[in-house]
Amino acid sequence: MTIRIRRRGAGALLGLVAATSILFGAPAASQEGPNDELGVAGAFDSLHLAQHSPAELETLRAAALPPEVLDPWRDGSSSTEAWAMATAANLSAQRTEATRLGLEARAARGRIAVTGTALAAATNREQQLQRRLTALVVDSFVNGESDALDKLSGSQRRIHIDEPVEVATETLTDAKLRVAAISEENATIYDRRVARVAEIDTQNRLAASTLEEAIELDRTARRAALTHVDDLRDRRKQTIDVSGEAPETVLVNGFRVSPEIAGPLADMLAAAANAGTVIAPATSDESAATGEDTTGSEEIEEPQFSGPIILSGWGYRSTEEQINLRINHCGESGFSIFDGPSPACFPPTARPLHSEHEKGLALDFTENGQILTSSSPGFLWLQQNAATYGFFNLPSEPWHWSTTGH
Repeated sequence: MTIRIRRRGAGALLGLVAATSILFGAPAASQEGPNDELGVAGAFDSLHLAQHSPAELETLRAAALPPEVLDPWRDGSSSTEAWAMATAANLSAQRTEATRLGLEARAARGRIAVTGTALAAATNREQQLQRRLTALVVDSFVNGESDALDKLSGSQRRIHIDEPVEVATETLTDAKLRVAAISEENATIYDRRVARVAEIDTQNRLAASTLEEAIELDRTARRAALTHVDDLRDRRKQTIDVSGEAPETVLVNGFRVSPEIAGPLADMLAAAANAGTVIAPATSDESAATGEDTTGSEEIEEPQFSGPIILSGWGYRSTEEQINLRINHCGESGFSIFDGPSPACFPPTARPLHSEHEKGLALDFTENGQILTSSSPGFLWLQQNAATYGFFNLPSEPWHWSTTGH
């Protein structure tokens, strides 16, 4: 649009200076560079991902990787279930990270659009200023005002022509520099934001790959855990089936045992309760019968007990109970429950189908509610007397006695 100014003589140049001051005196809002200080973390912390640094996310990812050698039968259901939980947590973290990156990418593209609009506006502003200035000059001088100005000379020419032209030229130059700087700033911000979007797109692709990996790990972990549980159930059922029907048992002073040892056990418990009665050593009559000379031999001291030995505990144990005991003492893997050696358990526990308890021929003793130890009075009494009744100790377990010592 052409702006026509109908002034004569020196007033024309003064109008030109005023016009350029209006045009270029202060940058318009559209000329100012966009505010790019908005941080991504602050803008998108609604997902609370600030607590997960890249290193922490990498640790999560590594923790969900399966061991180099994963044998569910040896590692156990608890291990495979823990692995499944770890991979599920990792999968959740990866999905959240992918969501965050998607939001950040969309926001970055939105900022690029705003920056592009600002850049286009600054460029258009520069072009408009140039056209309007040209229109002012052309309109003023082409319409005959230059003739009046040409008649001025000397100091009048300096005041009314030269100085206004110099001011207008400086104002124009300054405005052009400011507009050029704004355009350059917008172009720089635009390029930076384009690069940021490219970086986010790369992160998105990596996140998608990691998410696929996490999904596969989660599936593998769940399959391993479920397979191991199924294997354990099958082995448990097979073991219980092999054990057959429960043997005949009777109750003796709280001990459920095989009828085969019911009588000897009752006698032994009664003897222990009878003020700590002990088995006497060989008498002189017995020595005479064997032809041994006991003359001058030292008298053997018999152990003395301050009171009765009251023994309690357990006898018969089903195969299913033996399996549960192995789980508690040995571990939850199939190998630990059914195949691992007894000494590997704490305390040592026989494998299912290999315990004398399952036959009703073994006893675990307690005294005053406490399991027997090698220093318990009950153990010392049994050590000296139990063999008389047909019971023998498993050396590694002071509390365990059976007809075989196993």
